[in-house]
Amino acid sequence: MNAPERQRFLASYATVLTSTWSSRRFTEQLRRDPRGVLATCGLCVPDGSRAEIIDGPGSAGVLTDPDAAVTLWERGWTTGTFVLHVPTTPQPAQAARWADGRHREPLLDAAS
Repeated sequence: MNAPERQRFLASYATVLTSTWSSRRFTEQLRRDPRGVLATCGLCVPDGSRAEIIDGPGSAGVLTDPDAAVTLWERGWTTGTFVLHVPTTPQPAQAARWADGRHREPLLDAAS
């Protein structure tokens, strides 16, 4: 992923996170149709591949490092499964860091 693609990915991922945390309807739709919902946020999963949304407390740890999130998503090109971790605990201020280009900072505090 080149730098502009990475920035678009992180901004789209931040959209998924903040939308999940702010809308129960969005979260339900994401669980029912992850490929379709991700596409509306700018994250297209290729035909023949699947999207996997992992939620729960352990997901917060993955989001402490944007490089790890990018690597996990890029693995989908090899495995056919594009994975996003969406922690259940809202962290919208931190997610905004990815969206506005300050993605070198951890999305979530390591203590979370």
